[in-house]
This record gives sequence, structure tokens and C-alpha cells, in this order.
Amino acid sequence: MKQITDILEYIYKDEYLRQTCVPLFLSNPGLGKSQTIHKFAKDKGVQCKEIILSTRLPSEIFGMAMPSKDNTVMQYLDADLLLDLKDGDILFFDEIFNANIALLNPCLTVLENRTTISGKSLPKIMIVAAANPQGATMLTPQIKERFMTYEIKFSAREYRKNIEKYLIPDKIMDSICT
Repeated sequence: MKQITDILEYIYKDEYLRQTCVPLFLSNPGLGKSQTIHKFAKDKGVQCKEIILSTRLPSEIFGMAMPSKDNTVMQYLDADLLLDLKDGDILFFDEIFNANIALLNPCLTVLENRTTISGKSLPKIMIVAAANPQGATMLTPQIKERFMTYEIKFSAREYRKNIEKYLIPDKIMDSICT
């Protein structure tokens, strides 16, 4: 998935872009988006924190507001998912179009302000997203505007390369890859 790798490399090498641009890779399932993003992080020697948004609740990712011990004010507690990120790491939101809108709205704080719910600044990380168009949630303009969307086209050659590890006979492989 050279197209994805090239985009990630361009954004990652520029510290300003890394903290302001959020690439969203859109394609049919099974073309290797997630695999390519993980490989990119591994090649860079950084952590790739993947959060599959279709399987999470807002409080699991972002934390929640709780009354203080004396019940006079609300205090904001961060979820632990974002707290171990370091400069250069990659936060990967997968299946973003299949997330509930109640989960996408809290994403705005992370995407736009690069802070946790308590206001703690995130390190100089890169945020990346991937999605499939099937079953997509209707995104608000506020969410859509936070991403630079790249549509990934099917490539039989690249797809074959991604599934070679399954040792599929050539005759079947030819049929699958067309």
C-alpha cells in the first residue's frame, strides 16, 4: 500500500503536519489499510495505539466527568488509553465510520485540541484514521472537516502481496485478486 505509506511518511516527517493533519484512509475492507499503518509505526520504532471505534464507548477512550469527593464540583478523569502515548507515537482510529455519533463527538477534543478530557496536552503524536464506506454513520460537518480523506483504490498486485501469507493456490489466488 505504497499510497498510504507515502502519505504517512510525508505527514510524519513534518512535526507541524504530524500535529495538525489527520489522514483518513477510505476503502473496502481487507485491502491492508490497518496492516500498512501498523507496519509504518513498527518501521519508525514507535507505538501504534489502535482504537477500533465501532467497539468502544466514549468513556473507555476519553474518560468521564465525576463529582469531586466533596460533591462541590465535577472533576474530569482521563481514560488510560491516551495517557501512555509519547512524542512520535501514532494514535490510530480504525473503523471510524462505524462508530456511534456519541463516540465521534468526543473525538473532536482529541482531533482539534490534542488534549484529553481533563485538558492534559497530548504529546507530539500523529493521529491516523481508517474506514470502510459500508454501513457508515452520518458524520457531522465538524467531524468531516477534521480529516484529510484519501480514497484507496483496489490494486490486484498489492492485494496479492498482502494475502500471500495464507498460501492460497495460484488458481484460487488469481480468482480472488480479480
